[in-house]
Amino acid sequence: MRGRIITIHPHIDEQKLKVKATLHTDQVGPLQAFMPDRELSALVPRTILLAGKKQAPPQLISTIEAMLKRMAVGRSVRIWKYGDYFYFSFISWREVRFGEENNN
Repeated sequence: MRGRIITIHPHIDEQKLKVKATLHTDQVGPLQAFMPDRELSALVPRTILLAGKKQAPPQLISTIEAMLKRMAVGRSVRIWKYGDYFYFSFISWREVRFGEENNN
């Protein structure tokens, strides 16, 4: 299933950073889905924000949220269900075809 990110919100869950987004899909309408850690690592590199630290101040969430909104809202994603939750990832380069734009 495919969709587009409408809103995105990072939050702290058991002292770990999690990202939840509202996605628009043509098939089922809006739904909530989580961003896997590998996708988050690609958009928000820990080494840039924290250097070598393993402890982050809670205030960093607002910076991360601003980054995610600028880089993710409006982008197309692939959506899948695992267990009780939906997850999303960005379209891979494997699926990209170069040529005239056709909005896909």
